[in-house]
Amino acid sequence: MQSRPRLTVLDVATARQALREAMESFYSRCHARNLSQRNLEFYRSRLEPFARYLDSQGLDLGPGEVTPAVIRDFLAAERERGHCQSRLRGTARAFPVPGQ
Repeated sequence: MQSRPRLTVLDVATARQALREAMESFYSRCHARNLSQRNLEFYRSRLEPFARYLDSQGLDLGPGEVTPAVIRDFLAAERERGHCQSRLRGTARAFPVPGQ
């Protein structure tokens, strides 16, 4: 019996593209887990501004390069833009950080 080939990460031109693909994969997994439309919209409404923030800062980071410090900088920028504290807490929940 022939074994199935292992799935591999697609080759992408930039880390930014890899991050976008990881976000889309995350959304697909959320959908497959039957999360509500409201949950899907929550994650998208928090992660899309983060991706735009990285672009605006010229940060070409892949999924494995996003650190808690980068997320804190993003949250600080959102605070400076006038987002309320409850939105910032919700945004922070959208980012699972290993080890925390």
